Amino acid sequence: MKIVVIIVLPVLLLSCVSAAEVSYEEPIRQEVIEESLFSSDTEVLSNEAVQKILSGVISYSEQIEIVVLKIPNTGNDIRYYGYYYWRTEEYMDVQEEYNRVMTDSFTGNGKIKVVKILPSIMIPKKMTIPNMREAAVRMQANVLIVYKIQSDIFEKFRLFQHSQIKAFATCEGFLLDTKTGIIPFSAVITKKYITEKIADDSSGIETKKRAEKEAIKLSPEELCIRINDFLSGY
Repeated sequence: MKIVVIIVLPVLLLSCVSAAEVSYEEPIRQEVIEESLFSSDTEVLSNEAVQKILSGVISYSEQIEIVVLKIPNTGNDIRYYGYYYWRTEEYMDVQEEYNRVMTDSFTGNGKIKVVKILPSIMIPKKMTIPNMREAAVRMQANVLIVYKIQSDIFEKFRLFQHSQIKAFATCEGFLLDTKTGIIPFSAVITKKYITEKIADDSSGIETKKRAEKEAIKLSPEELCIRINDFLSGY
């Protein structure tokens, strides 16, 4: 009888060890969160509105009317045109060039009816998205294009040659649908222009201005091309 107990006991112990090795805990099923649980978020947008925005689409059944807003960059303006930059002819010519690029770039798109520039007197000091949208609606525009240009210049000294000037311009822009307040398109574009002093440049400052002007012109042109492609999809 004692012999049987000795044999059976190790067998029972082995079976218990094997069962312990193969046993596992059931994974805890995590709940899928489909709406904001932060109470502060409902003060801005309700969960229902967020769901509609994320799942909805924007359509333009008629021709699009565009209004353009350029966010001023006083840092660049003061650097090259002085503290009274808005009084200089050069500065005014550059601003007119910006407007020409933004209006002429959309002339070949049949879906776009007209492009208007938002007058500076309509631009609020506190430029929030709601304020921008309201200004565009007052001009009966379907779409508001907002853009800002930041530029910088680097000079590379070369022995026995004119210094090489390299200008960079970054254009940040977005498209605001005035009916819904949704921003369906945005882009950040950086362009560069490399040059050196030529006979028409009276000084190194003139060369830098010319290089910056060319670089700045390239970046909004590229922005308009991308917006054209985007709107053509509607």
